[in-house]
Amino acid sequence: MKNLQRFPWLNALVAAVLLVSGWAVPSLAQSGEELVLSQAVTLVPGMEASFVIGERGVQGILERTGFYLDASDEELAAAEQSTSLAVWAHYVVLTPDPATGAPRLQVEAQPIDPDTFQALAADMWRVTYVIEGDQAVRLEGSQVPEEYADLVEPSWLAEWTLTPLEQMPGEALRPGDTWQATPDVDLEDFPYGQLEPVGPLAGTFAGWEDLPELGVRAAYIYETLRGASESRQWVTPLVPGDVRFEVDMASHFWFVPGEFPAQAMRELYGTMDLVVGPSSGAPAGLEGSVTFYVSYEQLIVRLADGVLPAEAAQETGGDVLRRGDVVSGYLGPGSQELEEGLYGDIYELYAAAGEPLTIRLQSADFDAFLALFNDFGEVVAYDDDSGGGTNSLIRFTPPSTGIYWVVVTTFFPGETGRYRLSTD
Repeated sequence: MKNLQRFPWLNALVAAVLLVSGWAVPSLAQSGEELVLSQAVTLVPGMEASFVIGERGVQGILERTGFYLDASDEELAAAEQSTSLAVWAHYVVLTPDPATGAPRLQVEAQPIDPDTFQALAADMWRVTYVIEGDQAVRLEGSQVPEEYADLVEPSWLAEWTLTPLEQMPGEALRPGDTWQATPDVDLEDFPYGQLEPVGPLAGTFAGWEDLPELGVRAAYIYETLRGASESRQWVTPLVPGDVRFEVDMASHFWFVPGEFPAQAMRELYGTMDLVVGPSSGAPAGLEGSVTFYVSYEQLIVRLADGVLPAEAAQETGGDVLRRGDVVSGYLGPGSQELEEGLYGDIYELYAAAGEPLTIRLQSADFDAFLALFNDFGEVVAYDDDSGGGTNSLIRFTPPSTGIYWVVVTTFFPGETGRYRLSTD
């Protein structure tokens, strides 16, 4: 259990939260329609929608001792890498493939800046795919640059779940229902030995969520999975090392019955420990270790009317927040420093009495924490992990009209990284 006692302004609320929630992941709605998981994604000819599809990846060194200190500056710099890409894509469902009856999808896509959402090229890529099982197979069309190929390819519609189809719950699910399965991901072709699941895949139907920006009600499910591997690798032709790799994966999906999904997100965080010494069979006197990390997030968001919202292009660091805004930001040096060495951004939000408010904080870089204050400086709501994984979600109905303050921060001191904040 995480220790919320280190937040002085939350101490008075901790006991009540423990009694009410029991620290279980809460449902978004305790009542509502049932969900048949196997029918969650249905592609009907004539359906069309536009999306922003982006990915961010970071890898680097967490800790190193001994032999690795002898590496050159160039070698160490090469271990620190980051990528950030995004596309705007428009999907149209065509008539089924005449030979197999499988759904066909026409994709028109354009690269965009992941921060400003501005187009990076005037030309559009146009590609036709067929959805065969858990794959999207290219039939014809433009040659998409390799770095954008995975974003343009609509494979997320084919492999939207980590749960194998034959292991999906057969009965209709109600909010709060859970299931377990063995993973439907290829873990065998891995450079550091076969990656084995650590425990079963866990899935949860969290509930139904109103999405005013799309005018729809979506069913939210999430799945989590942990994997690990151990192997012997050669650091050099004469120096063997022991490698242990651990990875945590999470998949989030918002389904809209009879329509394209509203949103999807895949997250991965892994660490790799490489140890050289007597236990690995290394030559006498040669000892050391290094711990690498990798963080990856893919986010897919359906757009209202196919148009990028102007607010989504803002890169903010604390400002006025309006209902319906979607903003991105960064916590780190230069951000406001809160108590206990926490970085934070503070947003001013006007809210009317009696109008339900939803605030969501998502990050692939840190364990998100979200708090809401009234204009008297009193905490009226807070959340750690109710948004799925380590993301935060606050649902609050203001008792009075006025100014409220949204505090974006991290659960652990010293964490930094990018985030996405949305309100409705």
